[in-house]
This record gives sequence, structure tokens and C-alpha cells, in this order.
Amino acid sequence: MAETITGTKIYSGLADLGQFKAYIYIILGTIVSIIMLGVGIMYIYKDDSNDYTSVDGTIKKVVECKSYENNYGDKKIKINKCSLLVAYKYEEKDIEKQIFVESSKFFIEQEPVKLMIKKNDSSNVKLDDALSMKTTGLLLIFGGVTCFLLCWLYYYLTHRFEVFSAFSGLGTGLGLLRLF
Repeated sequence: MAETITGTKIYSGLADLGQFKAYIYIILGTIVSIIMLGVGIMYIYKDDSNDYTSVDGTIKKVVECKSYENNYGDKKIKINKCSLLVAYKYEEKDIEKQIFVESSKFFIEQEPVKLMIKKNDSSNVKLDDALSMKTTGLLLIFGGVTCFLLCWLYYYLTHRFEVFSAFSGLGTGLGLLRLF
């Protein structure tokens, strides 16, 4: 005699699927969190911003500028690869130096710019970074901890409340049906 599928069996199956999904999230989330924490700590210790001094400079001449487009998802972003002649004053000396820059910004002659100069080598010049490596490292650590906590919260909710795991399983099942 064939057994009929009842609502409780469907509910129980969806709850099991939701709990299985939570196990997968725990494994992948923990791995991603560990990687983010490791890279974040490496960025903090590798930060070289103390080796540089910030000075104000001017773009004397845009020597050469080539543009190309890069796709980021649905957006096309125009990137400029430029060779700039910059002038700046460092240790009471007026210095002109040619630097190479890759940016989405367009550069104009006589435009003021912030420059970073290596403290022990005044010829080592680059444009001021908007984000230091230390800040990027802290953001990665924050993201890693947040990812870890959210994965464990999801695991807790699916194992504590059967209705949560059933809805999670339902969402997964509907997502799989959408693939076909």
C-alpha cells in the first residue's frame, strides 16, 4: 500500500533541508572568515604608510593618457592609464618627477594633488592612497568576524526553531526549482 505524503512529512523534510543548509553555511562561512581574518592581519602588519610623508603637489603636464573600459558586473568603468609630470616641494627643494598612475579619475594640468613621498628616498613618489592598508585590514577583520557571527546565528536559528529551518528549506527548494 502506497504511503501518502502528509503536510508533516513535507514540513519535516523542509526543516531537515534547512538544517543541512546551515551546516554548509557553517563550513563555508568559517573558511571565508578565517581567510578574511588572515588577510586583514597581514594587511595591518604590512602597512607601509609610516614610511611615507604626505605633501601637496601639482600636475605640471599630462605626458600620456590611455583609456580602456573595465566591466564590473553590469557597470562599465573607464580606467585611465596615465604618465604624469608632477611638481612638489620636499625638504625645501623644488622637485619634478614623472609618475605612472592607473585610475578612473581624469587628470588635468595644473591640478593640485596629494602625493606620498618615501621618507628615505624623495624620488619614490606616488599618489596619495584613499585607503591605507591598515584601514583595509581592519575592514577585512570586521567583515570576517561579521561573516562568522552571522553564519553561527543562522545555524542557531535553524536548530532552535523548526519553523525557521522549514522556511529556510522551502527557500532552498524554490531556489532549486527556479534553476530549471
